[in-house]
Amino acid sequence: MDTDSHSLTQMETYLARTLRPVSAPPGLMHHLRRRIRLPEPGQIRQRVSDWYFFFIVASGVISAAVVLVTLVRVVYALTRRRA
Repeated sequence: MDTDSHSLTQMETYLARTLRPVSAPPGLMHHLRRRIRLPEPGQIRQRVSDWYFFFIVASGVISAAVVLVTLVRVVYALTRRRA
Protein backbone atom coordinates (compact mmCIF):
# COMPACT_ATOMS: atom_id res chain seq x y z
CA MET A 1 0.00 0.00 0.00
CA ASP A 2 2.85 2.35 0.83
CA THR A 3 4.52 1.72 -2.54
CA ASP A 4 1.25 2.59 -4.32
CA SER A 5 1.02 5.94 -2.55
CA HIS A 6 4.74 6.55 -3.17
CA SER A 7 4.41 5.85 -6.91
CA LEU A 8 1.29 8.00 -7.05
CA THR A 9 3.17 10.83 -5.34
CA GLN A 10 6.04 10.46 -7.81
CA MET A 11 3.62 10.53 -10.73
CA GLU A 12 1.86 13.63 -9.40
CA THR A 13 5.20 15.37 -8.92
CA TYR A 14 6.30 14.49 -12.44
CA LEU A 15 3.02 15.70 -13.95
CA ALA A 16 3.11 18.91 -11.91
CA ARG A 17 6.52 19.70 -13.40
CA THR A 18 5.62 18.56 -16.93
CA LEU A 19 2.13 19.91 -17.52
CA ARG A 20 1.78 23.64 -17.88
CA PRO A 21 -1.39 25.67 -18.42
CA VAL A 22 -2.00 26.64 -22.02
CA SER A 23 -3.83 29.82 -22.88
CA ALA A 24 -5.70 30.45 -26.10
CA PRO A 25 -4.42 33.01 -28.58
CA PRO A 26 -5.80 36.49 -27.86
CA GLY A 27 -8.16 36.75 -30.83
CA LEU A 28 -9.49 33.20 -30.77
CA MET A 29 -12.55 33.83 -28.58
CA HIS A 30 -13.55 36.90 -30.59
CA HIS A 31 -13.15 34.93 -33.83
CA LEU A 32 -15.28 32.06 -32.52
CA ARG A 33 -18.03 34.38 -31.26
CA ARG A 34 -18.21 35.99 -34.70
CA ARG A 35 -18.41 32.65 -36.51
CA ILE A 36 -20.83 30.90 -34.16
CA ARG A 37 -24.09 32.75 -33.93
CA LEU A 38 -27.26 31.79 -32.15
CA PRO A 39 -30.36 31.67 -34.32
CA GLU A 40 -33.06 34.24 -33.72
CA PRO A 41 -36.11 33.15 -31.66
CA GLY A 42 -38.26 33.03 -34.80
CA GLN A 43 -35.86 30.59 -36.44
CA ILE A 44 -35.85 28.42 -33.31
CA ARG A 45 -39.67 28.29 -33.25
CA GLN A 46 -39.77 27.46 -36.94
CA ARG A 47 -37.25 24.64 -36.56
CA VAL A 48 -39.00 23.12 -33.56
CA SER A 49 -42.34 23.20 -35.34
CA ASP A 50 -40.80 21.56 -38.40
CA TRP A 51 -41.39 17.82 -37.92
CA TYR A 52 -38.72 16.86 -40.40
CA PHE A 53 -36.09 18.66 -38.35
CA PHE A 54 -37.43 16.99 -35.19
CA PHE A 55 -37.08 13.53 -36.74
CA ILE A 56 -33.53 14.29 -37.87
CA VAL A 57 -32.57 15.38 -34.36
CA ALA A 58 -34.31 12.40 -32.73
CA SER A 59 -32.61 10.00 -35.16
CA GLY A 60 -29.24 11.55 -34.40
CA VAL A 61 -29.74 11.21 -30.65
CA ILE A 62 -30.83 7.57 -30.95
CA SER A 63 -27.91 6.77 -33.28
CA ALA A 64 -25.44 8.36 -30.87
CA ALA A 65 -26.93 6.34 -27.99
CA VAL A 66 -26.62 3.09 -29.97
CA VAL A 67 -22.99 3.86 -30.85
CA LEU A 68 -22.23 4.71 -27.23
CA VAL A 69 -23.81 1.48 -25.95
CA THR A 70 -21.91 -0.52 -28.57
CA LEU A 71 -18.59 1.06 -27.59
CA VAL A 72 -19.24 0.41 -23.91
CA ARG A 73 -20.04 -3.24 -24.64
CA VAL A 74 -16.86 -3.63 -26.72
CA VAL A 75 -14.70 -2.10 -23.99
CA TYR A 76 -16.40 -4.29 -21.39
CA ALA A 77 -15.87 -7.42 -23.49
CA LEU A 78 -12.20 -6.60 -24.08
CA THR A 79 -11.45 -5.82 -20.43
CA ARG A 80 -13.38 -8.85 -19.22
CA ARG A 81 -11.46 -11.14 -21.58
CA ARG A 82 -8.08 -9.88 -20.31
CA ALA A 83 -8.97 -10.23 -16.62
